[in-house]
Amino acid sequence: MALDDFVYSDVWKPLIQVASFIKLDVMSLGIEGVKEQLAQIRLCGNTKGKLVAEKVETHEEFERYKELGFDYFQGYFLCRPHVMAGNAVPASHSVITSLLAELSKDDYDVERVARIICQDPRLSYKLMRVVNSASFGLSRTVKTVEDTIVLLGSYELRRWASMLVLSSVDNKPNELLVTAMVRAKMCELVAKRLHRPNPGSYFTAGLLSLLDRTLADLMSQMPLSAELELALLTGGGDIGQVLQVVAAYDDGRFDAVPMADVDASIMWEVYLETLAWADVARHSMLGK
Repeated sequence: MALDDFVYSDVWKPLIQVASFIKLDVMSLGIEGVKEQLAQIRLCGNTKGKLVAEKVETHEEFERYKELGFDYFQGYFLCRPHVMAGNAVPASHSVITSLLAELSKDDYDVERVARIICQDPRLSYKLMRVVNSASFGLSRTVKTVEDTIVLLGSYELRRWASMLVLSSVDNKPNELLVTAMVRAKMCELVAKRLHRPNPGSYFTAGLLSLLDRTLADLMSQMPLSAELELALLTGGGDIGQVLQVVAAYDDGRFDAVPMADVDASIMWEVYLETLAWADVARHSMLGK
């Protein structure tokens, strides 16, 4: 049971004691109002309910309410990450974009890819963790970067490298990566249900739609097809159409979801399959 848009009153005391979640609209209450509500809730004593901050709009608000003791967070911030000014790119991000550029070639060389990966020990570790995770179900442990590259294959390697671009961004809640992975996988699965060619491009579009860089900056560092550029810039084309449908479903705008050959039952099946996949992926990417 959740107490939604909660504002303290003595009549709510019995429910505070048994609620699973207590949700505060931090935009409406403001910081002082939130502190007052938390004080009243804590005076009730043995409360077991998890605190949820609703309508978190900025990175600063996320950090502030995290410090105040909130357990969970909802809000546009999780789909609009904090944009960092400046031209400097972290070393790991530079290595990953170099990796993506190399993997964009149909005839990429395994040894050349391995050399790029080995430039950043964190990247090597993460990719090794991915291929040894439960999602691959291997009967033996992979111990070299070269074996990792061969076992992943070009399709999986491109996909995981794209996710590592997002996970390498500092000072972002892990939930941002999870949100991006869910959107990406949903785009891929919808494309497969529709028998669209190259579903990996749909995965990439979903993932990059939540990357915290301007598209111009992104396109200058990462090789993108004309179809991907069209989808990300305007929402146009086959990829853009699926991306818009998935984004609407993800945001709860179900009236914007209907599209030819995609009904509610398909989206629900896709969503459940995506959540199961994202849980395994989150553990292998983030170690949690």
